[in-house]
Amino acid sequence: MLRSIWFWWIYMTLLYLITSAIVYHNEATYAYSYLAHAAVFFGLFVPYGFLSWLLMFYNLLSIPIFFLTMFYAEWTLNKENVSLGKRILFNLIALLLITIVIDLVRFTPFASWNIFFSGHLPRF
Repeated sequence: MLRSIWFWWIYMTLLYLITSAIVYHNEATYAYSYLAHAAVFFGLFVPYGFLSWLLMFYNLLSIPIFFLTMFYAEWTLNKENVSLGKRILFNLIALLLITIVIDLVRFTPFASWNIFFSGHLPRF
């Protein structure tokens, strides 16, 4: 289970959504900045994030590309016989690259990185 890129995609998406929801709910607290930084970091590994899921329907090409890249990454990583720690690292690197690919396909190049470097979540 920990070796699967699908597990890490779901796990990182849940972390991103939970931290984002806490940030939006408690935006006036001191912990806001730390949680916002954690949320945008998790967002680097989530191709369809808090607001970008709407763009999934705007550009339907991103959906098959997402699934093709996920299956290809899983297939490629399964061919390698590496330790669990390296496999987790490779899964996260693959998710980071898939996020970049999906950003490019949706015509929002490096949007995840722009959000990350701005240090806060986008506003509604």
